[in-house]
Amino acid sequence: MTGGRTANTAWSATSFSRRTASALEKVKFAPPDTLRRISLSQQDLDDVRNVQPFVLTTTELPKYNVTYVGRQQVDELSTYVFDVAPKND
Repeated sequence: MTGGRTANTAWSATSFSRRTASALEKVKFAPPDTLRRISLSQQDLDDVRNVQPFVLTTTELPKYNVTYVGRQQVDELSTYVFDVAPKND
């Protein structure tokens, strides 16, 4: 952000269809991005689009050391921060 305003953007409008076992993604509109301060490779864009957020299930929990770090404000959300690392077996 520059002076409280967004400096540059990159976005697309996408529709998803799940008629078969795999989802079909179709980009409806993608104007040229105006990003100037960072660069994103195709792999970066695929990661943002396809990588799931970190989820720790009760089945997986015993495999990790989880330590409470504190609280952090993220935009208007008050969040909890944890340090998560695999246990050394």
